[in-house]
Amino acid sequence: DEPIDFLLMCDEPACTISMSVNDEPGNPEGFNDLPFYSNIITYSSSDLAGNVSEPFEKRIFNENEKTVVICDLTFEEISGSDTVIDNSAYNNDAAVYYGTLYDGHSDNGLIFNGSDTYAYINLKNDDEAGLELFNALSMSVWVNPLNNGSDTTIYSDGFVKISRNGQNLLKISISEKEYETNLRLPSDRWTNLAFNYKSSLFKLYINSEELYSIEAAPVPTSIDGVYLGANGTDTIGRFNGVIDDFKLYYT
Repeated sequence: DEPIDFLLMCDEPACTISMSVNDEPGNPEGFNDLPFYSNIITYSSSDLAGNVSEPFEKRIFNENEKTVVICDLTFEEISGSDTVIDNSAYNNDAAVYYGTLYDGHSDNGLIFNGSDTYAYINLKNDDEAGLELFNALSMSVWVNPLNNGSDTTIYSDGFVKISRNGQNLLKISISEKEYETNLRLPSDRWTNLAFNYKSSLFKLYINSEELYSIEAAPVPTSIDGVYLGANGTDTIGRFNGVIDDFKLYYT
């Protein structure tokens, strides 16, 4: 909603300028109110003869706040039998332990057997990745859990943990303090889970709708790694089901 000033020049005596503004890549999947880090301005010109120039794109950044995808896992294939390649610019690949590909939310996903399987993302530090320390952490993931009647961990980064209890209700742990919710995560159905954690406000989204928020400990200035399907290397409470399309954002 911020105004943007443009100076457009055309070297023809008469021409038409066409311009469109697209918030590509758009709001991150799973969120309905989290601004992305930039807009794409696309414009082209045409002369009186109807000749249209090649479109030109310009990225316009939000000067105050930039949200960057630091990890993007689509689980389309497992490279070398134990690695899922990160599609972001930061090479935060996931090491997969005892996991195999299965029908995902979009094409393939990673199936977790509830006992051995987990994935670990060793996040690059600031010097390696060229990232500034963040003031907000956001995550989005598609999950399709099986009904196993026990607590299972979906996401854990050493500070935030999202899990599902034996009654299929979501639980949140922040800085080792647990918060119970009445939000049900159904079995045998794809659901998008997402959170935005800024300052000390934690917001949880289900299928892009904010359904839970809590004031908690201040967001950490960095995290070292992320576990999917496990709470660290703990063998208790590992996820049973399929995970797909995981994205992690720094702001």
